[in-house]
Amino acid sequence: MTGVFFSAERAKLYDYSAPLVFDNVVIAVAKGKDFPFEKAADLAGKKIGLQGSFFYGDEFTAVIPQLTVDGDTSPSVRVKKLSAGRIDAALFNPGKSAFANSVKEAGLSADDFTVLPKPLAKLSNHLIVGKKRRWRCGDTGADQQGDCFGHRRRHAGQDHGEIRAIGRSIQLT
Repeated sequence: MTGVFFSAERAKLYDYSAPLVFDNVVIAVAKGKDFPFEKAADLAGKKIGLQGSFFYGDEFTAVIPQLTVDGDTSPSVRVKKLSAGRIDAALFNPGKSAFANSVKEAGLSADDFTVLPKPLAKLSNHLIVGKKRRWRCGDTGADQQGDCFGHRRRHAGQDHGEIRAIGRSIQLT
C-alpha cells in the first residue's frame, strides 16, 4: 500500500481519505555546508536535488522559480551528487530514514552529511480514488475513469465513502 500527498491540483482529480500518516521531507547537505533554514524561501539561489515527480508541499512549489532544480529518479544518485558537490542540498522523504537508506545504498558514510534540523515540510499521506465523471459505460473515456468504473467499484464494495471510512479506521502504532 502506498500513500499520496495532498495537493490542491490533485484534489481536482481525486477524493482523499483522512490522513493515514504524516511524513517529514528532510533536507540533507554535505558536512560543513549547513545553512540556516526556517522556511522554503531560505533555499532561494541554491541547487536542490530532488525526485522530479514528487510533491514537496505548496510552500516549496511556490519557491521553485528561485531555485535550480536537479531532478532525478534515484535517492542514492542524489546522495552521490551531494557528496560530489554537484548540488547544494537534497530532499528526502519519508524523513531521516529515507536519507539513511539512500546513503547506505550509495555506499557512502552518513558521517559525511548533515540533515538540517528543521524539515522542509510535514506532509500527510492519503489513499485516493479518482473522482466520478459524468460518463456512462460505453462512452469514450469511461474505460479510463468514470461512471463505468465507479459503478464497478461500488459493486465491488470500494466506493468513495468506504475508502474514506477505511482511511479513518486505520490506526498505526
